[in-house]
Amino acid sequence: MKGKRIIKSLLSLSLLICLLSGCKTSDVEVDESDLPVITLGSDNYPPYNYLNEDGNPTGIDVDLATEAFKRLGYRVEVVYIDWEKNKELLESGKIDCIMACFSMEGRLDDYKWAGPYIASSQVIAVNKDSDIYTLDDLKGKNVAVQSTTKPEGILLMTIIM
Repeated sequence: MKGKRIIKSLLSLSLLICLLSGCKTSDVEVDESDLPVITLGSDNYPPYNYLNEDGNPTGIDVDLATEAFKRLGYRVEVVYIDWEKNKELLESGKIDCIMACFSMEGRLDDYKWAGPYIASSQVIAVNKDSDIYTLDDLKGKNVAVQSTTKPEGILLMTIIM
């Protein structure tokens, strides 16, 4: 069943990146066009996912997924999606997986997870002369974040509470 293979592949992704990153790949050339395709849903979120100057998907997530799935015997096809519909697209089978800066917290039962492959933290950057020193100092200020992201949740809770 394709779904079970994909889940097994995703579960192996984190481990393979760590274990195989220093291993030499096989000298046997494989025609990548013959490999089965994994459809990776992505949005524009540089430096993780974006289109390069030639219009090709690139970025940290794209590069990691391409290499990891190649080592598992798959070819990655990146399709750009409306990020807010990622769960719907996964459930419908229009995409096989997502790989993104996507917090697992509060979503453990919503998806099948391969586990984190990167650790990040949220920061607020302001001009050096700013009078903003804490999240509370943002109340009443104009702040821009990507919708449905961890920073949006943090800032909404700070502003509302």
